Amino acid sequence: MKKRLIITLLSSIVFLLHSCIFFAQDQPIAQIPFTLNDNGLMVISLQINQNTISDFVLDTGASVTVIDKTIAAQLGLPLQDKATQITGTSGVNNDVNKTQKQQIALSNNVVLKDLELYVSDLLRIGNIKGIIGFDLFKEFVTETNFDTKIISFYKRKGKPNTIGYQSLNFVESFCTPEIKISVVLPNGRSFSDKVTFDTGNVAEPFIFNSPFAQKHGLSTKFDKLITRESSGITAISKKIEKGVTPSIKIKNFELTEIPIALSTAEEGMLSKEAYMGNLGLQYISKFNFILDYNRKKIYLKPNKSFNDAFNFPLSGINLESKEGEIFIKSIDRPSEADEKGLKAGQQLISINGIEGRNIRFYKELLSSEGKEISITIKLDDGTTKTISVFLKRLI
Repeated sequence: MKKRLIITLLSSIVFLLHSCIFFAQDQPIAQIPFTLNDNGLMVISLQINQNTISDFVLDTGASVTVIDKTIAAQLGLPLQDKATQITGTSGVNNDVNKTQKQQIALSNNVVLKDLELYVSDLLRIGNIKGIIGFDLFKEFVTETNFDTKIISFYKRKGKPNTIGYQSLNFVESFCTPEIKISVVLPNGRSFSDKVTFDTGNVAEPFIFNSPFAQKHGLSTKFDKLITRESSGITAISKKIEKGVTPSIKIKNFELTEIPIALSTAEEGMLSKEAYMGNLGLQYISKFNFILDYNRKKIYLKPNKSFNDAFNFPLSGINLESKEGEIFIKSIDRPSEADEKGLKAGQQLISINGIEGRNIRFYKELLSSEGKEISITIKLDDGTTKTISVFLKRLI
């Protein structure tokens, strides 16, 4: 009898503890779907002064909210008289206008008032109509789920369910979360240092900042490197070197064989000596994560893609979409595509004789390792040229 009473009491205590945990958790005030666009960016739809705008990028590395200049003109947003600047990942744009204060809403409960929008030519870098980051994330606790493609919003002091997550502290730096990670080089040397947590970086899973790369002579520490031209919101094109690192670790989470880049930026966040580098969305998206600016914590939980291999460059051809057409954005060197004369700016006509498809379709064809493909492009004189490229890992 006494034993049964003790078991009953223990069961009651356990039930009460679970009940306390459950009731201590808050329910989201909104759940917003997001998608990954053709460039791999997280995009949502929102309203500006009750006008619905699609293709707004969710970027934890964006210190300001940006709107494309064409969209700003279509909405008739009044501009301030004085120009200002935007600091991007690899450069600075010193000739940017700002709007007068506007209202942005993701739902009835997720509203930002009196927000100045920075106006820039975003459509130049893809089908991007706006970028939003710090202005949004600082006001709410957010839970981003890559399995369901849902971002849940909680009040600024809200408490989501963190069971199954590991927490790490972050510091707010340049309106971006700053965390500490460890990176192992091919020669076995390990570095542990500060990096920015940047969902707007879709170029690579991780990029070493240029001062760090130069200080440690990283270009000599990799078995093989290729070079690529890269540009972002500032329209400044910079050369980066790409290689493979054996592992990157955050807390107890370790991922292996990861493509990385070495920046040569002289401006922008990748030129800052304060950081080892920039952790991008290809790495971050292996986790569902909670971002809590109020408590300065990030919570990580591996999702369904955690054990999936990273994508490696195979063709040396990097595509972009402009005004309904597809062009070569850059060519990796050395590569067979470079040797056979493909160049940035050339229009893509077809791959394997297939015309008129979207950029995502052609990127999939360029990801078929071990296959030979034929590529037809338009030359400057209007004629076409077809070459074949064997798809194999370049790094």
